[in-house]
Amino acid sequence: MVVRKCCQNCAAETLVSRPVYIFPIVFFLLLIYSNLAYSQWRSNVLLDLRATDISGAQNSWLAGGLDAARIDESSEHLLLGQAIVEARWQFADALSVQGFVSAYEDGGDNVGVNELFIDYRPVPLNGYRFNAKVGAFYPAISLENTKPGWTSSGILSNSAINTWLGEELRILGSEVSVTRLGRAHRSDWDLGGSISVYGGNDPTTALLAWRGWGIHDRQVRLGEKISFAELPVIGVDEGFSSQSEDFDPFVEVDDRPGYALSLWAAKKRGLKVKLYYYDNRADPKAIRQGQYAWHTKFHHVSVWLPLNNETTLLSQWLKGKTNMGEDTNIAVRADYQAWYVGLRKQWRGFQFTLRYDDFEVEDLDITFMDNNNQDGRSWTFAASYVFNQAIHMVVEHHRFKENNYARRYFSLPINNDYQQSQVALQWRF
Repeated sequence: MVVRKCCQNCAAETLVSRPVYIFPIVFFLLLIYSNLAYSQWRSNVLLDLRATDISGAQNSWLAGGLDAARIDESSEHLLLGQAIVEARWQFADALSVQGFVSAYEDGGDNVGVNELFIDYRPVPLNGYRFNAKVGAFYPAISLENTKPGWTSSGILSNSAINTWLGEELRILGSEVSVTRLGRAHRSDWDLGGSISVYGGNDPTTALLAWRGWGIHDRQVRLGEKISFAELPVIGVDEGFSSQSEDFDPFVEVDDRPGYALSLWAAKKRGLKVKLYYYDNRADPKAIRQGQYAWHTKFHHVSVWLPLNNETTLLSQWLKGKTNMGEDTNIAVRADYQAWYVGLRKQWRGFQFTLRYDDFEVEDLDITFMDNNNQDGRSWTFAASYVFNQAIHMVVEHHRFKENNYARRYFSLPINNDYQQSQVALQWRF
């Protein structure tokens, strides 16, 4: 049995690491409270009731295991898939406050904040559209999660890339973007770019390195803590003795800001391509509140291509590096990459989705009892039907296969193969 030791200064350091997003959130809530009577607001609500069955997954990561599924064979077959409330308060023609909260039955906190930010979006000027955000929000990467509450259309399980974004990534800072509008320049193409500067996200990729890629739709909220699997290298004197047994991806550890850059091109009713680069600039020797800083950076490319009026091809590719630790003898260094290709077909109120994912983590360090190698693939098929504007039904089958070498530490075979079927009844209003 592994004996863990939490950081001795956890209580004293709590107030040090949280202000990156606590203070903006308090400010936003006060702003909303003081101006709500004079503002226009709109909201979206999603209630997702789900029947699910899974075979082959023994211990979910949400229960402190290594299985990348959201649920396992011991989970309830009927559950609240998710409940989401998204709201937008418009204070002026160009200024709004937006955000959403979510509730789940599984994992840590039942209710939490996913996003909360101020959005400045003035009318276009001379054929250019400007946008600025300040607060906590998802990076604009996903081609799947475009519905309210960062949810997907017609499918329940996110791709490996977007699953990881939901688990470990949020911009806790500011972003400025500009788009050259094609219609104002006699062109079929919109061209744009953005720059983001942020804090927090220093522990990002800890879950990816120590557990591997996953496929599910469970988002980790701001301030929520997730328990690591009891890997032999975590929380013991021979390994990372100061690492907390709970993971919080959104804390600030080294007081160094990170940045992200993007460029995109979108053709009218046609091809859309986006390039994205992320670097959190974390100091891999820093630790605070039981969380190590992981220097994480990656490149990302997304492609959206309508094949005809009913069929769309979508694909994302992400490749990055991460490292953490004080020296080469006790450290984690890994390369990681994932990609998927998917097809969506609309037909008489139905949407059919077929997606193939491929993913891997390559261990590059020599730390004893810390093999982080993973390679895997998955197939997901989903069919959804829209009864009316409010009621949707989604049926999905998913198969996940991986080689995960950390499973040896639990006397399990490295090969992991599970299948999951889900039926969801959704109310959107």
